[in-house]
Amino acid sequence: MALEAQDFQYSSTALTLPANATINLTVKNTGSVHHNFSIKELSVNQDIETPGTSKTITFTTKGDATYTFYCEYHRDSKGMKGTATIGNGGAAPAAGTSSGGATPSPSASSLYSY
Repeated sequence: MALEAQDFQYSSTALTLPANATINLTVKNTGSVHHNFSIKELSVNQDIETPGTSKTITFTTKGDATYTFYCEYHRDSKGMKGTATIGNGGAAPAAGTSSGGATPSPSASSLYSY
């Protein structure tokens, strides 16, 4: 699955990702302006500055939750955002809480590329 940052929307507004896994998400800027991909709760914040370029963003999901992903430059002004459902979804954990247990090390079965 490829995700594109267009002017002014993402190619998909819904991502479904496995829980407790390392994710390699490639985001391509197919727009004409500077874009970004962020998921605040997972400490994801990556610029995709030059139109026509791609960035692979690596992050680890936690337990089941639902988060908002967005372009920090166009989230409010243009509504450039979507929903990332992790595992079975559900409410995002409150800040500072743990999902209960350590995050496993990546293995062949838990490394996903989208």
